[in-house]
Amino acid sequence: MNAFMMNEANMLETVCGTHILTALDEAKLIAQVLVAKGLKNDAEIVVFVFSGVTINVGPWSDLDLIYRDWERASKGYIPRTIGPNPNPVLSDEERAHDAEMETEKKRKHDEYRQRRTSEALAETKYLGAPKSGKSFKYAPYDTGSGWIDVITPLHFDHLPQGTLLICIDGEVALKGTDYIDGDTRGGFLAYGLPSQSTDRLVYEGPFRAK
Repeated sequence: MNAFMMNEANMLETVCGTHILTALDEAKLIAQVLVAKGLKNDAEIVVFVFSGVTINVGPWSDLDLIYRDWERASKGYIPRTIGPNPNPVLSDEERAHDAEMETEKKRKHDEYRQRRTSEALAETKYLGAPKSGKSFKYAPYDTGSGWIDVITPLHFDHLPQGTLLICIDGEVALKGTDYIDGDTRGGFLAYGLPSQSTDRLVYEGPFRAK
């Protein structure tokens, strides 16, 4: 067993790097061993905290159901204390509530993404062309938050570190700082420069690496 350690308060604490499913399996095994040795009765449980959620596991807990509720609690759909015996089937009201919470979460994320992209576009300033002076092909694309000019891998290679790029899904990334997928479609990356640029402009904005 290596999912848990005892802290100074003599409480179970998950070891860094432990997966939630490993922790659940081990917690249930601990509960079963304690019952088998007569140290706990069938009604008692093992309690630990994982990613901010307090989890109660008994010797006969259904771990699939506890994992389901851990995911729901982690997303803020339900209170952050779960187990040891969750309801086997979610009610229509619970499913509707979860769907409503997920929709609202996505709406807020989309609003944040669009605002971040719009701010980046508004605050950028022209720095000039790459030192190579090369001319590159580009293609206009509407991200939903504004137009960008998607670029080729060759163009990308000639951009300075710290160049602000915008993905076709609206996310903002910096060359040399953020992960930028190298896959192409029709010879173009899924990233581009703000559309008010020509294909040779380089921009500096609030997210540029220092």
